[in-house]
Amino acid sequence: MSLGRKKRFTELVQSFGIRFSPEEALLIESALQEYEAAREVFVITFPQAGGTVTFPAGTTEIDFVEGTVTYGDGTKATLPNNLSTLQEQWMRSLFVETDQTINVSMDDARNFYQVIQGDYLGLIYQQFRKIYIKTTQSTVIQLWATNHPDAMMTKLKVDSARTGVVYRTLTGALVIDTAQTLETTFTANYEIAGVFVHFDGAVTVTVTLTRVSAVSSNYDTVMESVDVVAGTDVYIAFAAGEGRIRSGDFIKLSIGASAGRTAYCDITTEDV
Repeated sequence: MSLGRKKRFTELVQSFGIRFSPEEALLIESALQEYEAAREVFVITFPQAGGTVTFPAGTTEIDFVEGTVTYGDGTKATLPNNLSTLQEQWMRSLFVETDQTINVSMDDARNFYQVIQGDYLGLIYQQFRKIYIKTTQSTVIQLWATNHPDAMMTKLKVDSARTGVVYRTLTGALVIDTAQTLETTFTANYEIAGVFVHFDGAVTVTVTLTRVSAVSSNYDTVMESVDVVAGTDVYIAFAAGEGRIRSGDFIKLSIGASAGRTAYCDITTEDV
Protein backbone atom coordinates (compact mmCIF):
# COMPACT_ATOMS: atom_id res chain seq x y z
CA MET A 1 0.00 0.00 0.00
CA SER A 2 1.35 3.44 -0.89
CA LEU A 3 2.34 5.99 1.74
CA GLY A 4 -0.51 8.25 0.58
CA ARG A 5 -3.11 5.52 1.04
CA LYS A 6 -1.76 4.68 4.53
CA LYS A 7 -1.91 8.34 5.47
CA ARG A 8 -5.50 8.63 4.26
CA PHE A 9 -6.47 5.54 6.27
CA THR A 10 -4.82 6.93 9.42
CA GLU A 11 -6.51 10.30 8.95
CA LEU A 12 -9.89 8.61 8.50
CA VAL A 13 -9.53 6.61 11.72
CA GLN A 14 -8.28 9.64 13.66
CA SER A 15 -11.33 11.60 12.53
CA PHE A 16 -13.33 9.29 14.83
CA GLY A 17 -11.17 10.31 17.79
CA ILE A 18 -8.99 7.19 17.73
CA ARG A 19 -5.25 7.65 18.26
CA PHE A 20 -2.44 5.17 17.66
CA SER A 21 0.87 4.84 19.41
CA PRO A 22 3.89 4.64 17.06
CA GLU A 23 4.08 0.88 17.68
CA GLU A 24 0.38 0.41 16.89
CA ALA A 25 0.72 2.46 13.70
CA LEU A 26 3.57 0.21 12.54
CA LEU A 27 1.49 -2.91 13.22
CA ILE A 28 -1.43 -1.48 11.23
CA GLU A 29 0.83 -0.57 8.31
CA SER A 30 2.31 -4.08 8.33
CA ALA A 31 -1.18 -5.63 8.31
CA LEU A 32 -2.26 -3.43 5.41
CA GLN A 33 0.83 -4.39 3.42
CA GLU A 34 0.13 -8.07 4.00
CA TYR A 35 -3.46 -7.56 2.85
CA GLU A 36 -2.29 -5.89 -0.35
CA ALA A 37 0.23 -8.67 -1.03
CA ALA A 38 -2.38 -11.42 -0.45
CA ARG A 39 -5.16 -9.71 -2.39
CA GLU A 40 -6.42 -11.85 -5.26
CA VAL A 41 -5.74 -10.50 -8.75
CA PHE A 42 -8.54 -10.73 -11.34
CA VAL A 43 -8.16 -10.28 -15.08
CA ILE A 44 -11.08 -9.71 -17.44
CA THR A 45 -10.28 -10.39 -21.09
CA PHE A 46 -12.36 -9.62 -24.14
CA PRO A 47 -12.89 -11.83 -25.95
CA GLN A 48 -12.74 -14.44 -23.20
CA ALA A 49 -10.29 -16.67 -25.09
CA GLY A 50 -7.83 -13.79 -25.28
CA GLY A 51 -7.89 -13.42 -29.06
CA THR A 52 -9.43 -10.53 -30.98
CA VAL A 53 -12.93 -9.26 -31.71
CA THR A 54 -14.18 -6.97 -34.48
CA PHE A 55 -15.74 -3.68 -33.33
CA PRO A 56 -18.12 -1.89 -35.73
CA ALA A 57 -17.78 1.83 -36.43
CA GLY A 58 -19.05 4.07 -33.63
CA THR A 59 -18.50 4.41 -29.87
CA THR A 60 -18.47 1.15 -27.90
CA GLU A 61 -19.16 1.21 -24.13
CA ILE A 62 -17.55 -1.51 -22.01
CA ASP A 63 -19.10 -1.65 -18.53
CA PHE A 64 -16.91 -3.64 -16.14
CA VAL A 65 -19.42 -3.28 -13.28
CA GLU A 66 -22.23 -5.07 -15.12
CA GLY A 67 -20.00 -7.02 -17.50
CA THR A 68 -21.64 -5.71 -20.68
CA VAL A 69 -20.36 -4.49 -24.04
CA THR A 70 -22.57 -2.15 -26.07
CA TYR A 71 -21.21 -1.63 -29.57
CA GLY A 72 -21.55 1.55 -31.60
CA ASP A 73 -24.25 -0.06 -33.76
CA GLY A 74 -26.39 -0.95 -30.71
CA THR A 75 -25.58 -4.67 -30.59
CA LYS A 76 -24.41 -6.17 -27.29
CA ALA A 77 -21.96 -8.72 -25.92
CA THR A 78 -21.03 -9.98 -22.46
CA LEU A 79 -17.72 -9.91 -20.60
CA PRO A 80 -16.60 -13.20 -18.99
CA ASN A 81 -16.69 -11.58 -15.53
CA ASN A 82 -17.53 -8.28 -13.84
CA LEU A 83 -16.72 -6.09 -10.84
CA SER A 84 -20.07 -6.77 -9.16
CA THR A 85 -19.54 -10.52 -9.11
CA LEU A 86 -15.91 -10.17 -8.06
CA GLN A 87 -16.88 -7.70 -5.33
CA GLU A 88 -14.27 -5.25 -6.54
CA GLN A 89 -14.64 -1.47 -6.77
CA TRP A 90 -12.30 -0.64 -9.66
CA MET A 91 -10.29 -1.94 -12.55
CA ARG A 92 -6.75 -0.58 -12.15
CA SER A 93 -4.79 -1.51 -15.31
CA LEU A 94 -5.82 -1.64 -18.96
CA PHE A 95 -4.41 -3.01 -22.22
CA VAL A 96 -5.94 -2.38 -25.67
CA GLU A 97 -4.47 -3.41 -29.03
CA THR A 98 -5.95 -2.37 -32.38
CA ASP A 99 -5.45 -2.79 -36.12
CA GLN A 100 -6.95 0.66 -36.88
CA THR A 101 -6.58 4.08 -35.27
CA ILE A 102 -9.00 4.39 -32.33
CA ASN A 103 -9.67 6.64 -29.32
CA VAL A 104 -10.05 5.26 -25.79
CA SER A 105 -11.60 6.97 -22.75
CA MET A 106 -12.13 5.82 -19.18
CA ASP A 107 -15.43 6.57 -17.37
CA ASP A 108 -16.14 10.12 -18.57
CA ALA A 109 -16.19 9.55 -22.38
CA ARG A 110 -14.74 13.04 -22.80
CA ASN A 111 -10.97 12.74 -22.49
CA PHE A 112 -9.53 10.27 -24.98
CA TYR A 113 -6.21 8.55 -25.67
CA GLN A 114 -5.45 8.02 -29.36
CA VAL A 115 -4.09 4.57 -30.25
CA ILE A 116 -2.73 4.51 -33.77
CA GLN A 117 -3.16 1.74 -36.30
CA GLY A 118 -1.25 -1.42 -35.36
CA ASP A 119 -0.25 -0.09 -31.92
CA TYR A 120 -1.41 -0.71 -28.35
CA LEU A 121 -2.26 1.23 -25.18
CA GLY A 122 -1.12 0.05 -21.74
CA LEU A 123 -2.18 2.00 -18.63
CA ILE A 124 -1.40 1.24 -14.98
CA TYR A 125 -2.36 2.83 -11.64
CA GLN A 126 -5.79 3.87 -12.91
CA GLN A 127 -9.29 3.68 -11.42
CA PHE A 128 -12.11 2.99 -13.85
CA ARG A 129 -15.38 1.10 -14.15
CA LYS A 130 -16.14 1.76 -17.80
CA ILE A 131 -14.17 2.44 -20.95
CA TYR A 132 -15.29 3.90 -24.27
CA ILE A 133 -13.68 3.05 -27.59
CA LYS A 134 -14.33 5.23 -30.66
CA THR A 135 -13.81 3.60 -34.06
CA THR A 136 -14.33 5.11 -37.51
CA GLN A 137 -14.47 1.77 -39.33
CA SER A 138 -14.63 -1.95 -38.67
CA THR A 139 -11.70 -2.55 -36.29
CA VAL A 140 -10.06 -5.67 -34.85
CA ILE A 141 -9.36 -5.16 -31.13
CA GLN A 142 -7.97 -7.16 -28.23
CA LEU A 143 -8.29 -5.91 -24.64
CA TRP A 144 -7.94 -6.91 -21.03
CA ALA A 145 -8.24 -5.16 -17.69
CA THR A 146 -7.29 -6.13 -14.14
CA ASN A 147 -7.80 -5.00 -10.56
CA HIS A 148 -4.01 -5.03 -10.08
CA PRO A 149 -2.62 -1.47 -10.26
CA ASP A 150 0.74 -2.42 -11.73
CA ALA A 151 0.08 -5.09 -14.36
CA MET A 152 3.07 -4.48 -16.61
CA MET A 153 2.94 -5.58 -20.24
CA THR A 154 5.50 -8.15 -21.34
CA LYS A 155 4.40 -7.92 -24.97
CA LEU A 156 7.40 -7.17 -27.16
CA LYS A 157 7.12 -5.34 -30.44
CA VAL A 158 9.83 -4.26 -32.85
CA ASP A 159 10.46 -0.50 -32.60
CA SER A 160 8.24 -0.41 -29.47
CA ALA A 161 5.07 -0.87 -31.50
CA ARG A 162 5.16 -3.04 -34.60
CA THR A 163 6.31 -6.47 -35.66
CA GLY A 164 7.28 -5.33 -39.19
CA VAL A 165 7.00 -2.68 -41.86
CA VAL A 166 3.44 -1.81 -42.87
CA TYR A 167 2.97 -0.42 -46.38
CA ARG A 168 -0.29 1.08 -47.64
CA THR A 169 -1.10 1.82 -51.27
CA LEU A 170 -3.71 3.98 -52.96
CA THR A 171 -4.11 3.63 -56.72
CA GLY A 172 -6.36 5.27 -59.28
CA ALA A 173 -6.80 5.58 -63.05
CA LEU A 174 -7.75 9.24 -63.60
CA VAL A 175 -9.17 10.43 -66.92
CA ILE A 176 -7.65 13.90 -67.15
CA ASP A 177 -9.88 15.59 -69.72
CA THR A 178 -10.24 17.96 -66.75
CA ALA A 179 -7.94 18.43 -63.77
CA GLN A 180 -8.20 15.55 -61.25
CA THR A 181 -7.14 14.75 -57.69
CA LEU A 182 -6.45 11.61 -55.66
CA GLU A 183 -6.53 11.80 -51.83
CA THR A 184 -5.33 9.36 -49.15
CA THR A 185 -7.60 8.20 -46.31
CA PHE A 186 -5.05 6.23 -44.26
CA THR A 187 -5.77 6.38 -40.49
CA ALA A 188 -2.19 6.19 -39.23
CA ASN A 189 1.01 8.17 -38.84
CA TYR A 190 2.98 7.45 -42.00
CA GLU A 191 5.60 8.71 -44.36
CA ILE A 192 5.50 8.76 -48.13
CA ALA A 193 7.42 5.85 -49.62
CA GLY A 194 6.83 6.96 -53.22
CA VAL A 195 4.35 8.60 -55.58
CA PHE A 196 4.21 7.15 -59.09
CA VAL A 197 2.25 8.54 -62.06
CA HIS A 198 2.25 6.98 -65.54
CA PHE A 199 0.40 8.65 -68.41
CA ASP A 200 -0.88 6.61 -71.35
CA GLY A 201 0.71 9.11 -73.72
CA ALA A 202 2.95 12.17 -73.71
CA VAL A 203 1.43 15.06 -71.73
CA THR A 204 2.34 18.58 -70.69
CA VAL A 205 0.81 19.08 -67.23
CA THR A 206 1.66 20.04 -63.68
CA VAL A 207 1.62 17.35 -60.98
CA THR A 208 1.34 18.63 -57.41
CA LEU A 209 1.58 16.83 -54.07
CA THR A 210 -0.03 18.67 -51.12
CA ARG A 211 -0.26 17.89 -47.41
CA VAL A 212 -3.79 18.78 -46.33
CA SER A 213 -3.88 19.69 -42.63
CA ALA A 214 -6.58 18.55 -40.19
CA VAL A 215 -6.13 21.88 -38.38
CA SER A 216 -7.36 24.12 -41.21
CA SER A 217 -6.67 24.96 -44.85
CA ASN A 218 -4.33 27.71 -43.62
CA TYR A 219 -1.84 24.95 -42.81
CA ASP A 220 -2.04 23.10 -46.15
CA THR A 221 1.43 22.78 -47.69
CA VAL A 222 2.64 22.00 -51.19
CA MET A 223 5.29 19.31 -50.71
CA GLU A 224 6.28 18.90 -54.36
CA SER A 225 5.29 20.36 -57.75
CA VAL A 226 6.51 18.84 -61.01
CA ASP A 227 6.06 20.39 -64.47
CA VAL A 228 5.83 17.60 -67.03
CA VAL A 229 6.74 18.62 -70.60
CA ALA A 230 5.85 16.04 -73.26
CA GLY A 231 6.49 13.31 -70.71
CA THR A 232 4.86 10.05 -69.65
CA ASP A 233 6.16 9.32 -66.12
CA VAL A 234 6.51 11.10 -62.77
CA TYR A 235 8.16 9.74 -59.63
CA ILE A 236 8.20 11.71 -56.36
CA ALA A 237 10.26 10.48 -53.40
CA PHE A 238 11.41 11.91 -50.07
CA ALA A 239 14.43 11.17 -47.89
CA ALA A 240 13.69 9.31 -44.65
CA GLY A 241 11.78 11.59 -42.27
CA GLU A 242 11.05 14.31 -44.85
CA GLY A 243 7.65 13.06 -45.98
CA ARG A 244 5.99 12.25 -42.64
CA ILE A 245 2.23 12.73 -42.33
CA ARG A 246 0.47 12.61 -38.97
CA SER A 247 -2.83 10.80 -38.49
CA GLY A 248 -5.71 13.14 -39.38
CA ASP A 249 -3.81 14.91 -42.15
CA PHE A 250 -3.79 13.50 -45.68
CA ILE A 251 -1.96 13.96 -48.95
CA LYS A 252 -3.59 15.10 -52.16
CA LEU A 253 -2.19 14.36 -55.61
CA SER A 254 -3.38 16.92 -58.19
CA ILE A 255 -2.92 16.51 -61.94
CA GLY A 256 -3.64 19.15 -64.57
CA ALA A 257 -5.85 18.59 -67.61
CA SER A 258 -4.74 16.89 -70.84
CA ALA A 259 -7.57 15.94 -73.19
CA GLY A 260 -7.90 12.26 -74.03
CA ARG A 261 -5.25 11.07 -71.56
CA THR A 262 -5.37 8.83 -68.49
CA ALA A 263 -3.05 9.09 -65.51
CA TYR A 264 -2.34 5.85 -63.65
CA CYS A 265 -1.46 6.87 -60.08
CA ASP A 266 0.08 4.97 -57.19
CA ILE A 267 0.65 6.52 -53.75
CA THR A 268 2.57 4.18 -51.41
CA THR A 269 3.20 4.97 -47.72
CA GLU A 270 4.96 3.32 -44.80
CA ASP A 271 3.54 3.41 -41.25
CA VAL A 272 5.79 5.08 -38.68
